[in-house]
Amino acid sequence: MRKVKIGMLAATVLASFSGATWADENVGMYIYGAVGQARVTADKGAMDAILTAAGVTGLSSSVKDTPTTYGMQLGYQFNQNWAVQAGYMASGNVEYRATGTNPAIIAADAKATAWNASAAGTMPFGSGFSGMGRLGVASVSVDESITATGPGGVGTAIASSKKTDITYGLGVKYDIAKNVTLRVDLDNYNAGTNDNGLNRFSVWSLGVGYKF
Repeated sequence: MRKVKIGMLAATVLASFSGATWADENVGMYIYGAVGQARVTADKGAMDAILTAAGVTGLSSSVKDTPTTYGMQLGYQFNQNWAVQAGYMASGNVEYRATGTNPAIIAADAKATAWNASAAGTMPFGSGFSGMGRLGVASVSVDESITATGPGGVGTAIASSKKTDITYGLGVKYDIAKNVTLRVDLDNYNAGTNDNGLNRFSVWSLGVGYKF
């Protein structure tokens, strides 16, 4: 009976050390960098209507509303399932181009930057794959410029806005190595009300993470 008790005690101690080792492998700081593409609902019709109402005739216009994005995150993993992270995202320009008369050429650009902080949950699927979900807060700034060229010369106007709101996202990651992960993410941001279409927009991204 005494041998059985000693054996059970030894098994418990070994299990405790094994659990501690497992926990240590999942706890720590990590950094993540990504490049992606924003999906923006740019309202070309609204911009056309504004210019037409201002007296522009013979209007022909186009929109580029899938700018490239870049992002960086720094986080801390508490265990296999939970982490907190904070970071930065910047987009290229959403571009509106139009030609007409009075003025002859109109160019409008808008780009966004966002500082964010969120809680991140992870659900392991097995074979190195995991699903991820994020919920937090982001402060999104939008810088806008419009240039009009006509017989009277060139006119330029600039504006900026900022909106702080909830941000959320989903993703899938794959453990390439013990400390290196590959991630695909979809995140959503709110930039407030802007004529350029950068209101609530989503960002698809592909990135690599490293755990220290």
